[in-house]
Amino acid sequence: MKNLILLLLPIVMLLLVSCGTNPQKADPNKEQEKTEAVTTKTSEVTYVITGGVDMLSLFILTAVYTDASGKKATESITTFPWVKTISVTTPFNAILDVEKIPIVDYAVKEKYGVEIHTAISFSGFQSYDTGKSTIGADKVKDYQKKFVERNFKKEETIK
Repeated sequence: MKNLILLLLPIVMLLLVSCGTNPQKADPNKEQEKTEAVTTKTSEVTYVITGGVDMLSLFILTAVYTDASGKKATESITTFPWVKTISVTTPFNAILDVEKIPIVDYAVKEKYGVEIHTAISFSGFQSYDTGKSTIGADKVKDYQKKFVERNFKKEETIK
């Protein structure tokens, strides 16, 4: 009997060791996935372009923006302020830019109301500057050249 116990003892010990709790190591990739889970919600994004009173007589302006599906969209600017509000699902990368083409045959005046401002709002509509800068008639060609080179691109990530 003693021999039987001595024979079974190593087998029982082996079973106890192999059947013990085996804490699985946490997979760091799965933990990271949990912390990086993205919560989506719907948000309003408002794009705004404002400008001086003579900008549309000196330039053909086009708004370039990210539409609700995330694709590039364009729209002619025919009046200021130009405002476009869209409903998006967050996270959303909103981009607004202005394409500019100088008008060669513009009406000659003593001075011109110029300047332009772009803005992206996603926390409610705000008021925006309409541009109060002026230039004399002798400065228009130089202003057109410099204005076309300026960058008005805005980009906001809405989370």
